[in-house]
Amino acid sequence: MAGSGSGTVTGKALVCNSNCSTTLAANTTFTLQATPAAGSVFDGWGGACAGSQTQCTVTLSQARSVTAGFVPADLRNAAVDALIAGMPANSWKALPSTQMKDVCPSPYQAYFCANVITAWSGGAYDDKRDRMIVYGGGHSDSWYNNVFAFDLAVMKWQRLTEMSAGADGANPGPGWNDSRLESCGYYPKSANINLPASVMMAGKPYVDYDKCFVEPVVSQLNLQQPRSDHTYGKVFVDTVNDRYCYYGGGAYPGAQVDDFGIDCLDPQTRLWERVARRPADVYGRGQVAVDAKGLVWYLTAEGAPITAYNTATRQFQRYGYVNYETGGGTDIDRQRNHMYALASLADGSYALRRFDLNNTASLQAKTGYTQITASGTAPNQIGTRPGFAYADSRDRFYAWGGGRNVYVYDPQTQAWSTAAGTGDDPGAQQNWGTYGRFRWSGKRGVFVLVNSTTQDVMIYKPGN
Repeated sequence: MAGSGSGTVTGKALVCNSNCSTTLAANTTFTLQATPAAGSVFDGWGGACAGSQTQCTVTLSQARSVTAGFVPADLRNAAVDALIAGMPANSWKALPSTQMKDVCPSPYQAYFCANVITAWSGGAYDDKRDRMIVYGGGHSDSWYNNVFAFDLAVMKWQRLTEMSAGADGANPGPGWNDSRLESCGYYPKSANINLPASVMMAGKPYVDYDKCFVEPVVSQLNLQQPRSDHTYGKVFVDTVNDRYCYYGGGAYPGAQVDDFGIDCLDPQTRLWERVARRPADVYGRGQVAVDAKGLVWYLTAEGAPITAYNTATRQFQRYGYVNYETGGGTDIDRQRNHMYALASLADGSYALRRFDLNNTASLQAKTGYTQITASGTAPNQIGTRPGFAYADSRDRFYAWGGGRNVYVYDPQTQAWSTAAGTGDDPGAQQNWGTYGRFRWSGKRGVFVLVNSTTQDVMIYKPGN
């Protein structure tokens, strides 16, 4: 046990209120359950378990030790809440000792860890748990397919998933460098990959999409090891089913073929599921946003249709076509059900485009958006893919692309304003963009920014 709180850990032949041990047969798999005592909360696992969920499953391939942490309930959120309360309006704060690199797989390799973020990758925000989700890598930049989570309440990072045996921070798993299975979206179970000509695409060195999940291919896939990807703006939280999902795309090691799959992680069980396959014309380097009903809307840079994905029915609805160059950011005004795209232009300025999600005829039009001519000082020269997020309780969009200043758009008055930020300097954004790693925490009324694996997580407290 660890921490200043109290609780009980139970499992096969175990009931622990303090330090305890037991002996079980080799390769036994068992589940531990952490239960906080009254007045305490569970603060996460250590040792052979990891994460903040109260259940953990361990396989005894060798002697294992596990630590369960409990803290008093009134102390869990005290530090971050006090910190936020002490921040002036329009100020930034670097949260101490919150570099993501500290939870990257060991042995630590700066290049592969950093590229989880720098290689055109984004994130999403889990409002229910008040945490940022980061997933990325892909191409030849990083094979890490771990899901990383930053919990704002305790100001801590954790890895929600692990790579399979044989893969670590310095080495991809056996067969992971074989690109033939990229089209299927999963890493192989081993290096012994047998792919007869009958399962391959005509004229291309990839498995045919329709052959991925039937024999003789499916048994060679590790369906709990999706490939790392350049995620762009395509990571999202399925609010209907409480899952963390990715809209699919080009994967490690080549990123030259789209796998067309939507894969989702259950944050409770830590298990992956292929929940849907996108239609063939829904492709490209795009961005997603989730509306108030939980529909997932997708815009792409490559001429594919505007698409709504219903997470309850797992069905897609396509509307017209758009090629708006997905640079910039995308989010939804969830009061009016309007999706906005902050599209970067060649001169460093931005076009603000509004998609009326209530109007089918408008979405079906050749130009499926209205370009807004806004008053005020619009953002300029803040990179091709700045952070762009809607703060529901404030009914404002906020854009960030480096430095302390934040740009604010009011959808009611159609006016931009500039908030001159103070406090800690978040510095320049990553060369290839911020995407969804700048997000609003509705619970705490701040924006959370993950800009680098070697930089503390930043929070921004907006003004009135």
